Amino acid sequence: MVKTPQEATIPIELQDQVIENLCQDVKSLAACSLVSSHWSDIARKLLFPNFVAFIDVRSNEIAQTSKLLQLLAAPHSRLGLYIQHVQIWGPDHYLGIEATQTIHTEEYEYLSEVLQTILPRLPRVRDLLLSSLSWDRISRETRAQLSSLSKVISLEWHRIFCGHLNDLVQFSNQSFPRLETLRMQDLRVKNNTQIERPNLVQPSSWFACLRTLALFVDESTVPFLDGILSGIIPVENLYSLDLEVLDKANLALAGALIRTTAPTISVIRLNIGPVRQDFYENPFPISLSQNINLRVLYFAPWLVSQDIWWLEKIITSASSVRGLEEIHLRFVASGTPNSFGFDFSSLEGLLLAQSAPSTKIVMECWEDERRQGPSLSETLISSMSELSKRGQLSMVLFDRYEASKKDFGFLGS
Repeated sequence: MVKTPQEATIPIELQDQVIENLCQDVKSLAACSLVSSHWSDIARKLLFPNFVAFIDVRSNEIAQTSKLLQLLAAPHSRLGLYIQHVQIWGPDHYLGIEATQTIHTEEYEYLSEVLQTILPRLPRVRDLLLSSLSWDRISRETRAQLSSLSKVISLEWHRIFCGHLNDLVQFSNQSFPRLETLRMQDLRVKNNTQIERPNLVQPSSWFACLRTLALFVDESTVPFLDGILSGIIPVENLYSLDLEVLDKANLALAGALIRTTAPTISVIRLNIGPVRQDFYENPFPISLSQNINLRVLYFAPWLVSQDIWWLEKIITSASSVRGLEEIHLRFVASGTPNSFGFDFSSLEGLLLAQSAPSTKIVMECWEDERRQGPSLSETLISSMSELSKRGQLSMVLFDRYEASKKDFGFLGS
């Protein structure tokens, strides 16, 4: 007979450690979950670490939301204890900001009822996404219910319609004091007034735990960026910066943010939209020369031959960063020979000029396996022979049709 944790001679802390060491063994975790209530709690946390609860009030998804509500409200249900990721989707995904004020009244009433029923049953939520919502139409009671998710450490505002961005920023800071990751993307803001810190809030407690910031840089997030640049929002603890810039007019603002956060940032992910070579601003608005603690640099867009000129400027600006460990680049190959059209030899020259002698170059490539001509690995080894010889070049290959992924490791090593 298996002893319960209270009867066992092994300390509970050691029992927990043993169970945690089984995190990759689903069958063993399932067996452990049947031993006792304590073991069940630990094992099920490990069994369902990525379980996501979708709360969606769009007409074609209401049935699924109702089913989730039934499962959570069932007698003796413990499902809510193991849900750490929640996504809340409202009805306003395809509307302009004016239209959101006049329609979907019934959906918002239903959303309020659902959230006030579901959220109290989710005490361990750590990751929260809010999308396709008109914030001004979220009731005070529902906002209070959202604020009760005090353990949230990652928050994403996606396609939110609001009167003032300041409302979202202050709600984020006041409701989630442990917030480590904040994402803002595709917002619709009616009045771009500046961000203000509440008078009773000490500067040291304003986003005190924030480590990762991900922003879609456009006119809707300009007040937030201005708040950072003016010191209203502190950035001393930021570790990772993820910026998407699709309009060249916003490159200067993104560059200013990178310079402001340079002393502490270790990871930068850049998704720069099409910027033609006739963009004559000199120097180029984005420079990494001050990012002395930079360790990992991601270029998120799928690069084409026309991107080599701005890629050269950014990589060259980071040439003096001695601690740079990884640079990630992404490419697409179609079904014709030499479809890359990219000057990999010139790119290799840029990468070899880095002060960090052992920077790993990770090439993420989409390729049609029916494509004729040399394989990607052959093309990279021949075009970037020196990096291949040094064992610094790695390739991750995705098949565009089969959606498969192959990691070739470091080429030439």
